[in-house]
Amino acid sequence: MVRKIRDMRYNIVILTGGSSPKIEMLSNGIPKSYIPILGRPLIRHILDGVSELNPENIIIVSDRIEYAKAAVNDLIDIKNITIAEQKEPGILGAFRSIYKYLDERDDKILIIYGDIIVNSSAYRSIISSAEEDLDKEDFGGVFLGVAEEPRKHHWLIESDEHGIIRSVMPKTVEREGYIAGGIYFVKKDFIEYALTKEEVHEVFNTYVKRWRVKLLHWGHYWVDIGSPWDLLHAVYAMLNELRVSRISFNAKISGNVTIEGPVIIEDGAEIDHFTIIRGPVYIGRKVFIGAHSFIRNYSSLEEEVFISSYSEINRSFLMPRSTIGRNSYIGFSVAGVGSVIEPNVATKTLVQQAREEAYRIIRRGREYSKLGAVIYAGARVVSGKIVEPGEEIEKEI
Repeated sequence: MVRKIRDMRYNIVILTGGSSPKIEMLSNGIPKSYIPILGRPLIRHILDGVSELNPENIIIVSDRIEYAKAAVNDLIDIKNITIAEQKEPGILGAFRSIYKYLDERDDKILIIYGDIIVNSSAYRSIISSAEEDLDKEDFGGVFLGVAEEPRKHHWLIESDEHGIIRSVMPKTVEREGYIAGGIYFVKKDFIEYALTKEEVHEVFNTYVKRWRVKLLHWGHYWVDIGSPWDLLHAVYAMLNELRVSRISFNAKISGNVTIEGPVIIEDGAEIDHFTIIRGPVYIGRKVFIGAHSFIRNYSSLEEEVFISSYSEINRSFLMPRSTIGRNSYIGFSVAGVGSVIEPNVATKTLVQQAREEAYRIIRRGREYSKLGAVIYAGARVVSGKIVEPGEEIEKEI
């Protein structure tokens, strides 16, 4: 177990404010930090990840506190959680929302963006790295840095040969390098700078110029949920860590169902005759899977999903109460809350030209790019439709 950093107090702050219009079109308005993935809101997976760190307090910052309360209400006393309302927009507004919840003794803060999926060892690594330099007078903290393919919308971290951060700047050009990973161990000064600065990069750069901040190179999985396609990558990363099956005694599984690999099957799920489940797969509460269906690996079927017979689901994320009609193929796709896919629908998945959001699959020495469809909440795909790779289907008004 990771102990507290020497005798120093530190809080964990999880930022869950802001919006992503397309993701909320999928979730029927649920903010991305509270979308159920593998049966639980994303924020709960983050709380699981930090469970060994023993902070003094956990502060969850949200601009829609009703979702925060619903997601963590049963943990507020157990985990010493405070829900802070974010009243100003953006990351800067989130930083400013923290200040009044800190007292004079709260000198250290672990800030976590609530839409980032990482292996829990990232949090432990940040704490361990900070502990190494805690006694140094100019110690300022540790930032997680991710070596990703060039993407314009992330912050670029520039460091020296010793791994000390010199600047954090917006990426305005396609450029290789470490990007800011949304997990930062900092002093209270960082939050105080946010009270007076007008831009986020000014906060970061004022801080790294004043204090010695280390870059922690992160090479494990890291998913920033900013688009519907990122949900697929998040499901893949999380299911890839599943090693042991957990099947509820209250699930109804026909005797001739075949289950291969690790699976989670929740209460009330029903799986009909001659279905094949090839894990890792998540099957949520009250899911129904019709006879002769095939659920392939890295698929997540959330609560009350209904899949008719003779259908195939391949590496897809089916959100609560979505319906898949008989004899359909849904691959590399996201189906939003309450969406309906009628019988005999097929998603094409082979992408001729590589796209950033596509899966890269290697088969027999050849690489393929795969991408399915996004079907938004409440949308209906008519019977017999062939859905093109990357197609997005919205609810008709």
